Amino acid sequence: MTIYVYVFKKIEEWLTWSEQFLTYTRTKKGKNNGTPIAYVIREHNIPTPDMTFPTETDEKIGRALLIGPLYNADNADMYDLLKSLSGNGPLWPFIQPFERRRDGRGAWKALVQY
Repeated sequence: MTIYVYVFKKIEEWLTWSEQFLTYTRTKKGKNNGTPIAYVIREHNIPTPDMTFPTETDEKIGRALLIGPLYNADNADMYDLLKSLSGNGPLWPFIQPFERRRDGRGAWKALVQY
């Protein structure tokens, strides 16, 4: 199954684009033991023992640690993915402050808060 995410161009498309982006990141394997790269942009920072997940994939995403060299590599890859799909459009001002560190998690959080 191939999932495509188009380059974001219009603010009105944010909801559709962000949903497609999240779906895509669930299918793209990261360097962290093949965990889907979506773990980088999940909502919570630290998993707790009482958390439950509906699927094995959700559990891998939800329990992956957000520290270490493999996370750092996946975080940088997430930044590159966001940058490539934002073009020079309306998302760029929110992503640009995270470019020097290639911080995909920070860039995503800035986009979601907007």
